Amino acid sequence: MIVKDPSKVAITSDNLEAFKKVLGKAKDGYDKERIISFLSLRISRDGEYSSIGYFFLLIFKELDRLSELLNLAKTKLQGDSKYGFSDLLRLLDALLKYKHDIFSEDELDEIENFLEDVKEHKFKIKERLAAIRTHRLSLMH
Repeated sequence: MIVKDPSKVAITSDNLEAFKKVLGKAKDGYDKERIISFLSLRISRDGEYSSIGYFFLLIFKELDRLSELLNLAKTKLQGDSKYGFSDLLRLLDALLKYKHDIFSEDELDEIENFLEDVKEHKFKIKERLAAIRTHRLSLMH
């Protein structure tokens, strides 16, 4: 259900690396907030960026703003006609399977709460959340 050693798995994106360079050039927190605001405004089921929901997931996770993205995606992207929300869910499922170590306990809770009102196919996200929690408990003993 999840990989045992996520350190052996790499999930990469050239676009994410390019975005990190842009973010690195931001002069201060205000500039970073403007970038986040700019991106947030582009999350829309009817907008030209609806097809790249998965990319928003990568960016907002990188910025430690997963909760914000989940709320935006559920309210503004779910139900799009370009599969952006579905692709976001698919990538979230993959990240939980292969890179579960990048998620905090709070983020796992946020993901679980997020799924409550999701009307689209949830892949195996719920099962992976349970597997991650079981795995983490087993490491404590």
